[in-house]
Amino acid sequence: DFTAAQTYLDREGIPNDIDVSLSSKASLVLVGDDGVKIAYRGTKIKDVSDVTTDAAIAVGVEAHHPQFKSAEEQLTLVTEKYGAPNELLGYSLGGNKAITMGNAHGIDTLTFNPFLGKNLLASKSEATHNILRTTEDFASIGIGLTRGKDNWNISSILPHKDKLNPIEAHKLSNFTQTS
Repeated sequence: DFTAAQTYLDREGIPNDIDVSLSSKASLVLVGDDGVKIAYRGTKIKDVSDVTTDAAIAVGVEAHHPQFKSAEEQLTLVTEKYGAPNELLGYSLGGNKAITMGNAHGIDTLTFNPFLGKNLLASKSEATHNILRTTEDFASIGIGLTRGKDNWNISSILPHKDKLNPIEAHKLSNFTQTS
C-alpha cells in the first residue's frame, strides 16, 4: 500500500516521496532532495516468487529469475527518468538485489542482513556496499568467506535479547526497534 508507506515516511521525518509509477510490490522508488533511491524488500515467505528467487540465489542462477529481470528493468526506467540512483537499499532478498544491481551499475548500497549467495561472494565491483547484519544472521553468514572486498563495509550488531534464535535474529526489526 503506497499510501501507507508514504504516511510512514512522512511520520518518521524521512524526506522522500514514493514514485508510485516506478515502484512495485517488491521495491519502492524514493525521490528526495538527496537524490533517488530504490529500496528492495525482503522475502515474503508465502510468496512463491520470493521463495523461488531465494532458491535461485542459493544455486547461483538468480540473473535468470523474473524478479532480477524486473529489478533490472525498473532500474533502467528510473535512470531514464531521474538519472542513476545515488543509492540502493535492501533487506534480506532485497539486500541481494541491491548489491547485485549496485555491482552491475556502479551504485552504492546500504543493506540489512542481505542474503548472500555464491555469486555475490565471488563478485567484484567498484561500488561501495555498506552492510549491516546481526551476528546470528543466517542469510549473511557467507560474509565470513569474503576476502579482498575493500569496498564492503560490514558492521555487525547483536540481535535483541528476545531475538536470539536464527529466524528472529534475521528480522529487520533488529535494526528498527530498541529494547
